[in-house]
Amino acid sequence: MAEEFEKILEFFSLDEKDKQDHLKDVFDDTVAYFEKFKYVLENGTPEEKKEMMAQIATMQKEIKQETEKLSDETGLSEDQLNDVAQDPSNFSEEQWEIITEARSNIEHQASEINKVVSYQKGETPQTPKKKAGPKKRKNWMPS
Repeated sequence: MAEEFEKILEFFSLDEKDKQDHLKDVFDDTVAYFEKFKYVLENGTPEEKKEMMAQIATMQKEIKQETEKLSDETGLSEDQLNDVAQDPSNFSEEQWEIITEARSNIEHQASEINKVVSYQKGETPQTPKKKAGPKKRKNWMPS
């Protein structure tokens, strides 16, 4: 887990060209990290969980700093940067494919982690409730 964490943090120190060249690698490392994150949540010792939470806090700090830096460099707000990141026309076909695949994998891992956290809190997983159909009356005679 430490290896993936270090690789992810290393990505933030790369220059822009190297970031583009290593985009797929950082997404793959992020997915692997969150798979291990889920495992530690389920099976780790309290110390491992504490260390993992500290790593997540560090990662969030790095992402926030990177976003602020990009915002300063481009003059765009964080919301505007998000809009740019959601528009496939701003990326090559290969980059967009990497981004969408990574986004899907990360969203799946986040969902799995949320299930583990909910279970550990004693909550039952939310399942969609079926919409009740019209009730039939007993002793009803159709006309």
